[in-house]
Amino acid sequence: SERLASVGHLAAGLAHEIGTPLSIVRGRPEYLLRRPRSNEELTGNLEVIRSQSDRITAIVRQLLEFSRRREPMFRSVDLSELINHVGYLLEHQLFDKSLKVEIHVSPKPLLIQADPDLLQQVFINLFANSLHVLGPEGVIKIRASYAPFIDGQGGVRIVFEDNGIGIVPEIIDHVFDPFFTTKDVGEGAGLGLAVTYGIIKEHGGEITVES
Repeated sequence: SERLASVGHLAAGLAHEIGTPLSIVRGRPEYLLRRPRSNEELTGNLEVIRSQSDRITAIVRQLLEFSRRREPMFRSVDLSELINHVGYLLEHQLFDKSLKVEIHVSPKPLLIQADPDLLQQVFINLFANSLHVLGPEGVIKIRASYAPFIDGQGGVRIVFEDNGIGIVPEIIDHVFDPFFTTKDVGEGAGLGLAVTYGIIKEHGGEITVES
């Protein structure tokens, strides 16, 4: 029953995310055909159709990436360097929103066996969630350090924290579900954290959320 519920949630999310831009793509040509239009009107409406088509394409691509994720290619990776690099990649977005980022990582390399491209995707997804909810004076804190695991094996613990409004208890258990999102239509398909969850699991790790 849980699997059926997940499939239903996935189907509902996909229909919701694709249905809105599809209705716009369907409606604009009908609007244009009702009477002769100026070149400016034609150009504007064609731009809308193209942008909504691109949006549908992006959602389908995300879904394919989610369902056909490639196998990780493990090699020695310095997490300190990788986290700092992701912060640099998103520097302009952080500046535009007047956000502050505090990165506290070991001055020594935090070496693990991992796929750097997939972990970069994880960190960008986590950054993106904070970027979405934080306003001016928002703060994102990232900490990374070696930590012993329950089974006695050594590992690395990474914490992403922000001073946003938090997550209500009713939905916190669903944040890693595919197509579950609290964002408005068009702002996100709800696949970022589902993909993040899968990547962490493929690395033999655990990911949890607290509010």
